[in-house]
Amino acid sequence: MIATRTPPTRGMVESHLRDVGWRLSLEGDLGGDDANLMAESRGLLRRKHVFVLSGPFPAEQEDLPDPVQQVIRGRAFLSEMNLRWGLGDKDMSRAFALCEHLALTCDGAVFNPQDDALVFPDVSAKPRRREPVMTPVRQLTLEWYLPTSSAGNGARFLEIVRRVMPEALPSRFGLHEPLRFKLADPTGEAEFLALWQPTTWLFFWKSKKPVFGGSVGWSPDRPAPPGKRPKVEIHIDINATAIENDPATCDRVVEMFVTVAEELGAFYAAGYVTRGVLTGTRGAQWYGQGTENFAFDWINGPWWIGLPPKATWLTWFGPPYQDLVAPTLDGHAVQREHGLLVRLGSKPMDSDEIRSRTPALPNELLAGMSPVYGKVAMQDTGEPMVLNYERSPAELIPPFD
Repeated sequence: MIATRTPPTRGMVESHLRDVGWRLSLEGDLGGDDANLMAESRGLLRRKHVFVLSGPFPAEQEDLPDPVQQVIRGRAFLSEMNLRWGLGDKDMSRAFALCEHLALTCDGAVFNPQDDALVFPDVSAKPRRREPVMTPVRQLTLEWYLPTSSAGNGARFLEIVRRVMPEALPSRFGLHEPLRFKLADPTGEAEFLALWQPTTWLFFWKSKKPVFGGSVGWSPDRPAPPGKRPKVEIHIDINATAIENDPATCDRVVEMFVTVAEELGAFYAAGYVTRGVLTGTRGAQWYGQGTENFAFDWINGPWWIGLPPKATWLTWFGPPYQDLVAPTLDGHAVQREHGLLVRLGSKPMDSDEIRSRTPALPNELLAGMSPVYGKVAMQDTGEPMVLNYERSPAELIPPFD
């Protein structure tokens, strides 16, 4: 990543390549909507991809990694270089030299996300800012699963969130970091709705505390594999630790959960807690080695394969699932106009806390989760370690689109 105070240009790249004698063929440009400059080395018999330089995209101070903030204050431009896998050491060094040249020319810095460290300039001799304190928290994730016919409900989603829980509104959003757009800008809402389309596939946003942010994504634009169905998935992450002692906010979260499910026509939705998510003073979230992997045996993937067998704090069963699960939810569910709500406790609870409270759903509706074991045994039990889960479609997935 290259963070600069002024935007680099293709001409700067070309000039540097000529000066150092690195013969590369360039295609594309920097800046604009495409913002991709691709570099190849061309031999007599074949071409070899070297790197793609993307950007520059405007960024606020809060978008800059902490090490970069030691060098740049205020607004900046971010460019990103992606190198070909297996690139030789010589070309790798040349690529980093090009990044440093652009940073030097445009008054900026080079940051390596893999090492979480500055590559340029060398600030080791300068007083360093205090590193941010990372605090482990419990994260509440809300997920809504909708039929693809509901793909055009972006405006309704914004209206619901603005009315019920404004903190969850997207503040910045885009396809990748840094998030390019602001909802508060004059064209912000139009840009958001332009991205809320199946052709986008997936985009992300940040929100205000206690909400981390969210995303929306669509199944691929191709026929679903046998037994699977296309879906639209909306996802929002909230700092559960910050709201668990605030009953009013917990109730607003549940109201948002139910209202989005009802008004956007979700056939299923869930709210679950992930333990050990790291957060800084600015409210951003990170996942470390001690973060619980809740999605390990969850229904992740691009297609709908049936109801998950895992316990969740909040669960929504909309048409066509509500009639199929109602007989097993006696005493647990609240009947709403367009579905059934199950809330296991007044505040967000993790899977261990609610496991004994979870009603058993019909087996034929559940997605299959077969553990894949490794050769290494778990230290506490001596049992083989589960490396992953093979997922298979449920016996019965009722039509919903």
